[in-house]
Amino acid sequence: MKQLKQSPVAKIIAWILITVSALMLLAGTAGAYIISELGFYTKSVQEIREEQFERIAGKYSARVLQNLNNTENETYFKDTNFRYGVVEASNYEELEKLDLNQQNTYVQSNFDEKVSLGQLHLFQCNINDDTSIYVENSVLGGYYISHSTREYRNKYINEYVYDTDSGIFYYQVSDVSSAQISEEEAATEICYFPVSEVKVTLVDDSTGETTDYAYVYNTADKEYEALWEKTSENDEQAALCITIQNAKGADENDLHNVINILENAPLTFWKLTATTYSYGTSDWTAEMRYPYTQEQQTEQVTVSETVVSAPTTVTSQPVELSYVGGLPDDMIKNRTDYDSTEADFLSTVQGSDAGTDYYVLSVIPDADSLMKKEGVGVWGSDYFVQINEIVNLADHMKYSVYVILALSLIVFVASFVYLVSAAGHKKDQEQVQGSFLCKVPADLFTVIFLAAESSLAVGISLLGNAGSPDNYVFYAAAMLFLLLCGGWLALGYLLDFAVCIKLGKWWRNTLIYKVLRSIYRGWNKVGENKSILWKGLAIFLGVNFLEVLIFVVFGVDYSKIMIVWFAEKAVILFVGGEVLIQMKRLQEGGKHIAEGDLDYQINTEHMLPALKEHAADLNRINEGVSKAVNEKMKSERFKTELITNVSHDIKTPLTSIINYVDLLEKEEIPNENAKEYLEVLERQSARLKKLIEDLIEASKASSGSLSVNLEKLEAGVFLVQTVGEFKEKTEKNKLDLQIKKPEEPIYIMADGRHFWRVIDNLMNNICKYAQPETRVYINLEQTGEKVQITFRNTSRYPLNISSEELMERFVRGDSSRNTEGNGLGLSIAGSLMELMHGKMQLFVDGDLFKVVLEFDRCEAS
Repeated sequence: MKQLKQSPVAKIIAWILITVSALMLLAGTAGAYIISELGFYTKSVQEIREEQFERIAGKYSARVLQNLNNTENETYFKDTNFRYGVVEASNYEELEKLDLNQQNTYVQSNFDEKVSLGQLHLFQCNINDDTSIYVENSVLGGYYISHSTREYRNKYINEYVYDTDSGIFYYQVSDVSSAQISEEEAATEICYFPVSEVKVTLVDDSTGETTDYAYVYNTADKEYEALWEKTSENDEQAALCITIQNAKGADENDLHNVINILENAPLTFWKLTATTYSYGTSDWTAEMRYPYTQEQQTEQVTVSETVVSAPTTVTSQPVELSYVGGLPDDMIKNRTDYDSTEADFLSTVQGSDAGTDYYVLSVIPDADSLMKKEGVGVWGSDYFVQINEIVNLADHMKYSVYVILALSLIVFVASFVYLVSAAGHKKDQEQVQGSFLCKVPADLFTVIFLAAESSLAVGISLLGNAGSPDNYVFYAAAMLFLLLCGGWLALGYLLDFAVCIKLGKWWRNTLIYKVLRSIYRGWNKVGENKSILWKGLAIFLGVNFLEVLIFVVFGVDYSKIMIVWFAEKAVILFVGGEVLIQMKRLQEGGKHIAEGDLDYQINTEHMLPALKEHAADLNRINEGVSKAVNEKMKSERFKTELITNVSHDIKTPLTSIINYVDLLEKEEIPNENAKEYLEVLERQSARLKKLIEDLIEASKASSGSLSVNLEKLEAGVFLVQTVGEFKEKTEKNKLDLQIKKPEEPIYIMADGRHFWRVIDNLMNNICKYAQPETRVYINLEQTGEKVQITFRNTSRYPLNISSEELMERFVRGDSSRNTEGNGLGLSIAGSLMELMHGKMQLFVDGDLFKVVLEFDRCEAS
């Protein structure tokens, strides 16, 4: 696995696999979406092909009108299957009167065969100077036609009219209110606009359930088409709402038959007349509903000099329908590009009445006889050819596309996981290796990456909008290349980020972290040096106050130098603060040196040259003191080694002396004086042996060469043992030993053998130097996380010596040396306490001698 991660060939293969699988995923997802949107799982292939051919015919028709006034259509449609003709006509009746096989009938045409109106696709649009047409340059793209709404003309709504001949609802409108129109002017002032949306609500009286059907007016066919079925009361557009109570029609056009209504669209309301009802009821109402709430201001009422307004909300307006049997064509405005959000007005585009109504008549080609231009790729340059190939391919791929998606996803995930795990691993390198990009701040690199991806996205969008059927291969290849570049860039970014994570603490290599860290350090620096900075700030503000005062007193015009003055003060404040901080650093360094911290080094980073030189001198003082201390320690080690070596050299002959003295004592010596001499010799040789053993132990203890076995001990047990061990000695020296310890056990971490040696040395010291007929106190107590054992006694001899001197070797409290001892007991005890990570302190107050042993507390469990 390690070799696989380091293999360059494996990484190249993984890059290729992830690229191919990503393209397959992208293509598969797009294909699955298109297949689903086209309805391959609910419709037949023939139905889908017919729908798409009609859509392409509509799209091509919009393009024809877009370029109606130039010659581009002739070139564009030359090698396509789109055959069309453009005529000027306002309605279908006018179309029926035209001879469609005469060339002069058309404004523009490329028909090369005879046509009849029944076989043609119709596309109607009113074109004027404000009309804008946009057609997307892709086979699946759409189009839209918009009319400018820059200038509006309000028309008064006089009444709502239902044309029983056409089954269309109309607004009867005029440029002035109906009260101002005379009978002579009525014919020229009044016109009719079709109501753009009509909603029929069926009410089931037995259950109260309502069902809504909405219909939209089609200006091309001049009839209402079913728009949607819904049960919600929320209207999104202004609509004429007809509510029918308890409809019970029995014929095939019964409104309860939802399937019949939707499948037989367009639907016209032939039976909604003033006298005839085919729905089994006459209980119905009509009202206008608007998409938002309007507020109407009622008249103001004055009550005690207070004006009160009573606003009311209006969401719908009941209307009375007038029934007309056939409206004159010249009074009908066959358009719905108006604003009907106000109950009393229609707003229409001013001047748009001068536009021209066009019909684009086109032949829907047969799929089996499609012509494909040669040399323009697999699918050709014609949208009919392209959509036909797409439909055929989608029909073959509608199930296998999901298998391709699943396999591509598996390959993609496996390749990505391998590349992430192998990122940073290089041949013959044990550790993860970062590239030069890992040195770039992560957030800056992310911004650069997002900018590059955004540029590629803009490029892809521009290429998509610039393409045309003739050069779609080039544009598709260019878009694919940019898409691949974006994917490779994203993958490279993720792999580089994975390497940064593997190297650890990647967030430290970000500009945000560095800025925040600088702010944090600066804040800490201010906090650490606030005492001196406050003083400096006070001086700075005082000087500035004096300068401002001088400006005011002497009438100096400081307005011209204000910016420079503030800039100067900002620089002085920053530089002065930094100098004060550096001086505080020198002050703290001198304090540490004075306190004996020989390892302390003053940080000279970013210091001014003069202060940096001074800091270096202070650091060198440390070096000199450290050198002197090292020399002294070296001398001490030499002294320790000398004592140890001499002790060992003396110990050998002394052992022989002791052995021979022992042999002589076993002989019968008649001379009494000789026996006394042997006793003295035995006593002094034993004393000398004890001295040598203490010297060796003191040497080992001070050098740290004694082995230490720390374990959990109960301190109180050792104190009880002390009473038993030293009972005879204390009674012999007339000492009253008092032990005080708590009832509950107290545990410490110590070496049992060394701990007892410390107690033994201290008790022997007490027995030798304590004032007879006095008390000796030994207290055991716990203070926080520490355990203290205190020994106190009254000295027999004056203690004209400090506690520090008593801790040195060969120093005795009995300066006349009338007692036995070698002055090593306390020194050995202190060294042993250090070896057990404890502490021993001596206190001398007149004749009072006190020793405190301190250990870390140990938990009982």
